[in-house]
Amino acid sequence: MYKCVEQRIKSEENGEYRSYGIRVSRDKVIEDVSTDKNFVEALTEKLNRLKVDPIHIYDVLEDEL
Repeated sequence: MYKCVEQRIKSEENGEYRSYGIRVSRDKVIEDVSTDKNFVEALTEKLNRLKVDPIHIYDVLEDEL
């Protein structure tokens, strides 16, 4: 089951900002997907509803972004 996770990201270019990633499994998180929490929550709901296999997650992300 995919889950939206909040993160604090630090970068030299943008300083510190809040971003949202997707927890794919206990050991795998795709970080910094978007700063738009609603977008990432809707995306994780869609991934769960469609039962997307984790092997396809990057293809889905590319299509959605």
